[in-house]
Amino acid sequence: MTTAAKTAKTEAGLQLNVTKELTTATLNGTKVEITPESAVTVFSNQGVETKPATDVTVEDTEGFQIGLSKNFNTVAANGAQVSLKFGGELLVATDGKVQIKPAAEVANSAEEGLQLNVANGVTTLTLSGKKVEITSIGDVTVYTNDDVQRATAPAEGELAADNKITVGKNFDSITAYNATIETATDGGLAVTAASKVQIKHAEEADALKAGTALEDGTVFVGKRADGTEVFVAGEDVMESEGKRLSIAFNDAAKQVAKLNKENYLGHNDWRIPTEEELDLIHQSRNKKDLGKTFDELYNVYYMSSTSAGHDTLVAEDLTSGRKENRRGYHTSRLRLVR
Repeated sequence: MTTAAKTAKTEAGLQLNVTKELTTATLNGTKVEITPESAVTVFSNQGVETKPATDVTVEDTEGFQIGLSKNFNTVAANGAQVSLKFGGELLVATDGKVQIKPAAEVANSAEEGLQLNVANGVTTLTLSGKKVEITSIGDVTVYTNDDVQRATAPAEGELAADNKITVGKNFDSITAYNATIETATDGGLAVTAASKVQIKHAEEADALKAGTALEDGTVFVGKRADGTEVFVAGEDVMESEGKRLSIAFNDAAKQVAKLNKENYLGHNDWRIPTEEELDLIHQSRNKKDLGKTFDELYNVYYMSSTSAGHDTLVAEDLTSGRKENRRGYHTSRLRLVR
């Protein structure tokens, strides 16, 4: 099955849709709507705390300004602020009307505006039909086969802990992390940024990136030298008590056969990774979704199926990348690939 046929898991983070009539945010799975009059509607079955907008600091602009906290647990727009409290409840600060509606009443907005997703340090949007990514350090990647006008923005020193995203009043521009992307007069894009700007082919916009989790619980870690895509399980093989299993290679084959018979994570073609595949996992260790599936321990070795000669196999510490040769009766952790 090709990468295009696989469905990436929706990234955790903050999803935004901005129109002239409404700013919509999905905060920790809860949909929130904020009108230009600072009225807030929360679609939730949990309690919601409200207070006056005494601490809201969203400024008036020619367009629409959205403030995001560095942990993406707060969104401020149209003079109102919604924050995620410890425990999952929301705190709404506004001088406008507040409505709480059951989560089941959520409906898609009839008017589509500028949609943004903010997750894992990257703000992703589509402007003039072209996918754009802006990182938290101001790097910009545009996916297009057309020319892109570029200009250098003056550096503004260290970026603020909280980020403000400004959307142009005609939804033809966006400014975030000291980078501005706008629709040019020829219909293409113009980018003004102090940091790096990359232009990639439009076809790459939908390609899976290393570290991306899929809906089935697997994670894409890249391609082998022969072009074969490698997907790793989103967890170590576990013991029945929920602990990470440490197993000898001589016993691992039986464990793999058992998991394939059980259709582990919906698949029956799991195997012990090769040394090359362990290298791919290590290289993607801290990318996107994959890092969340490991603990932070060093000197924790994972087995491979690659022989190192003299009845030994290569094992690798996926945190540091260090390798050692182990005999078949030595125990290691096991993370399966397919």
